[in-house]
Amino acid sequence: MKPSPLVSRASLALALVLAMDVVFAIPRAAISAEGIDGVRTVLSSRAVLPADAWAQLERGKPVAAVVDGTDATEVSAIGAIRLATPVAAFVTRFRAIEQMETGPQVQQIGRFSRIPTAEDVQALTLDLGDFGLLRSCEPGDCRVQLPAAIIEQARSAAAAGPERANSVVRTYLLDLVQGYRQHGAVALGQYNDKDDPLSLAVGFEAVASRPNALPVAQPDLLTFFRQYPQGAAGTFEQFFYWTKIDFGLRPTIRLNHVVMAPLGARVDGLRYMIASRQLWASHYFDSALEVRLLAEDPERPTRGSYLVYSTVVRSRSLGGVLGTMVRGKVRRQARAALETYLIRTRDILGRATPTPPAPSPAPAAPHPMSPASARPVTPAPKPASATPARR
Repeated sequence: MKPSPLVSRASLALALVLAMDVVFAIPRAAISAEGIDGVRTVLSSRAVLPADAWAQLERGKPVAAVVDGTDATEVSAIGAIRLATPVAAFVTRFRAIEQMETGPQVQQIGRFSRIPTAEDVQALTLDLGDFGLLRSCEPGDCRVQLPAAIIEQARSAAAAGPERANSVVRTYLLDLVQGYRQHGAVALGQYNDKDDPLSLAVGFEAVASRPNALPVAQPDLLTFFRQYPQGAAGTFEQFFYWTKIDFGLRPTIRLNHVVMAPLGARVDGLRYMIASRQLWASHYFDSALEVRLLAEDPERPTRGSYLVYSTVVRSRSLGGVLGTMVRGKVRRQARAALETYLIRTRDILGRATPTPPAPSPAPAAPHPMSPASARPVTPAPKPASATPARR
């Protein structure tokens, strides 16, 4: 028996709170008089923060604010924390994404090679609960977000056993990345899990076209995402990765395209922007744009930095009357979850720094039939064919 729409939306609310790969833009307030400082300017222009927020930040405490987005299907949040890690060291660590995105919620993670191969997704397994969902899936009525053709394949495969279903999803992710790298967003197709199909390209445009899609203006970066793979890469560095995260509800697989953009010698201290576009998610999230903004710490420029973390996420399940009933819960609890994420990031960076893969030269603008640049990574060990079911 399927759960009621209210239960499903309550589950979505908790997922949005716990994911914290989800951050959103906030209405503009008055710019601080000391707006020459990039971090203070970004925060004060996007959120109404308490009077002691800056003092808290200087003491190494996280600050965060969460509000609803521009419409009922969108939620927004922004936060920051002071790090005992210089900007360059953060960027180096982030390239080793498998070591940055860690913790009890991250069940599996993998980074795609420069030329994606089947080995890059071999470690990925569906949760056992998804097998049951797939066996009853039909286009227009499915609890897993997939295009119609894959729903049909996955339903037959799930009936044949876990490894067959895993194989279908692994192949789908690999095909999705390869198609996107060759033809751009048009290759992402659409979700056919509900009566009304959703184009993944249209879903992202709804996020990218909002007035404050990025914490600071970087139109070349948004143009790059929109025109990829035709957009001029310039000095942008990029890679693709997938992750399976357990929010305490239904483990969710997400596929992301990361672009890393140096901001030059700005007078406000902002030095680097790392933007992550969600290409696909198995549950909950229609589209998302996650941004990490790094600023030099003026008191210790060679030893410290500030991290501003911002994200925008959209979900059709937050619309309508029932969605209204859970949005308040999202807003009340997401701030604490964002603060927890910032603290965890600070603590991860405090550990011994591993040796990451050396950066490759900035890629030239790729031809539609030539894969875009990404850095290779050692594949994760192959797990068992299925993740144990949640109790």
